[in-house]
Amino acid sequence: MTLLEIRDLDAWYGRAQILFGVSLEVEAGEAAVLIGRNDAGKSTLMKSIMGLEAERRGTIRFDGADLIAEPTHRIARRGMGYVPEDRRIFTDLTVAENLAVGRLPPNSGEAWTPEAAFELFPPLAAMRERKGGQMSGGEQQMLTIARALMGNPRFLLLDEPSEGLAPVIIEVIAGAIAKLKARGVGLLLSEQNLHFARAVADRAFVLDRGHIRFAGTLAELDADAALKEQYLSI
Repeated sequence: MTLLEIRDLDAWYGRAQILFGVSLEVEAGEAAVLIGRNDAGKSTLMKSIMGLEAERRGTIRFDGADLIAEPTHRIARRGMGYVPEDRRIFTDLTVAENLAVGRLPPNSGEAWTPEAAFELFPPLAAMRERKGGQMSGGEQQMLTIARALMGNPRFLLLDEPSEGLAPVIIEVIAGAIAKLKARGVGLLLSEQNLHFARAVADRAFVLDRGHIRFAGTLAELDADAALKEQYLSI
């Protein structure tokens, strides 16, 4: 079942157009990854889906509902979760308090609890009374994802979830993504780490200068050396 469908999406900041006719689909229980250089438009696409900052035009449908004119809080209440690149945890609040801030009533099914989040991210279980500002970057990343889950999303947007993290934390996050997929959650990740993308994603979309240049499996992307050289090499 298609959860997220984007058709002919344009987005811009002021006079600067960032996205040009972007189209993609993501199924329930599927993880898709946006791959591209810095400034390719990956973060703008995520913010456009959530109704944040960028002006937008086109079609964004989530579980059949048109999001293009909806404000961010309504998009979140429909079941769309967002984990920004800069995490935005509350540094003066504890882990437990950060999770409480993210809680929303479920639209359907079983609600996420702090205990369920700790099962997904075991390192957080021993830190429930630790303040966010006293956590490492990897611990904060796990907390940010766990906080998003407290909103009971059916779909998650993850902006650069592995950036700057130690391999042991990346492994925990990869395991969490696999478990979320098994629960039927759809995911769209922005990534530059191809190794991590291969471990978690079912499909890839290469974004370059606001245009989708490739859509297919990671194996198909790996087999196209010319495309990788043109759009992904530094």
